[in-house]
Amino acid sequence: MLVFVSTGNTFKVATLSLIVLLKLIAYDDRPEHRQKDATDVANILFHLFDLNENFIYDNHSDLFGSENSTLQSISAVVIGREIKKIAKDNETLVLRLQGILGKHISSKEKSLFIQQMAKEINADLETITDLLKNMQEGFNN
Repeated sequence: MLVFVSTGNTFKVATLSLIVLLKLIAYDDRPEHRQKDATDVANILFHLFDLNENFIYDNHSDLFGSENSTLQSISAVVIGREIKKIAKDNETLVLRLQGILGKHISSKEKSLFIQQMAKEINADLETITDLLKNMQEGFNN
């Protein structure tokens, strides 16, 4: 949670990582009613680097240097790492998130979540599956 202070007022604002966490759980709870959650996660992963470039360079510089890394794959690892920071003290939540990511990754192209993400950002299903694997890597390491 970020705290934003403006004109003497203080506002609590959810980080993009927290939003992704909440959307993963909401989609898992009611996938038939939460298709927009998949598209929102896709858009966050696709645009996170542009929105948080300085934060990523300052706090996750170890992710740069691999020839196979894209800005989106780096963003996915960052989201996973940041979600881990949020969830680390809640073992039930950690297990739930590991289960959600694992379920979609193992389902691959059969996962409606992955299909909806791919359609939203005009990517192939393998690319989206790889992004979820990157997020899982960030979350588990």
